[in-house]
Amino acid sequence: MGFRFDMTVVCYFLAVPVLTTFILTPFKKYQIAVFIRTLFQSLFVILSVFISVITYNYYKEYKDQFNHFLFMGLYDDKSAVIQSIIADFHPVLNLFIILITTFTAFKILNHFEKGKNIYKILSLLKFRYSTIFVGILALILFIGAIRGSFTEYPVRRFYASITSDTFLNKTIINPFRSLNNAIADYEELNKIYNDNPFQEIDKPIAISEITKSIKKQTKTRYC
Repeated sequence: MGFRFDMTVVCYFLAVPVLTTFILTPFKKYQIAVFIRTLFQSLFVILSVFISVITYNYYKEYKDQFNHFLFMGLYDDKSAVIQSIIADFHPVLNLFIILITTFTAFKILNHFEKGKNIYKILSLLKFRYSTIFVGILALILFIGAIRGSFTEYPVRRFYASITSDTFLNKTIINPFRSLNNAIADYEELNKIYNDNPFQEIDKPIAISEITKSIKKQTKTRYC
C-alpha cells in the first residue's frame, strides 16, 4: 500500500519531464528533455532527503507525522521557535546527515544513469508501430501511477489504515503526502475558525462547524 502513495509523489516530479519528453522527442530535442529530467531528478532527491530528516525529528518529538500543529509556529514567537529548534533538534547534526545522504543518493543515481539495460530491452521491440505502442503504454502506466490506482478513485488518506497497529499505518504515508494532508487539515481548520485555528473560540459554534466538516469529509470519502 505504501508503494501506491510513494508512486503518486514520484509521478508529480516526473510530470513535467514526461510531458516535455513527449513534446520534444518528435523534434529530436533530446538534450533539452534530458536536462529537464535531470533537473527534476535532482530536485526530487534533495527535497526527499530534506523532508525525510525533518519528518523523523518531528515524529521523534510529537509521535506523529506532519499534522496541522506544524503550523503553530505561524502564531508563536518566531525567535522562540528558532531557539527551540537550535536547542532541541540538533540542526548541525541533521544538516550533516542531509549532506551525506544527498551525496550518496547522487552517486547512486550517477551509477544507474550510465546503465543501458532498459534501453536494450526496449530496443528489442521492433514490430510495426512499436514506438507508438510503448508511448501509449507508458502514458497509461503514468496516469495510473500518479493516481495511485487504476480504479475509479485515486489513493486516499484512509487507505493507509490497513492494520490495527497505529505506528505501522503512519509509516505507509510518506512525508510529502503527510505534509500535503497537514496543509489540507490546516486550511480546513482555518475555514472553521476563520483566522487562527489555535485561538480561543466560541465552543458551540466550533462544535457545529466541526460536525459539518466531518459530515462533509465522510460523504466525500465514501460516496
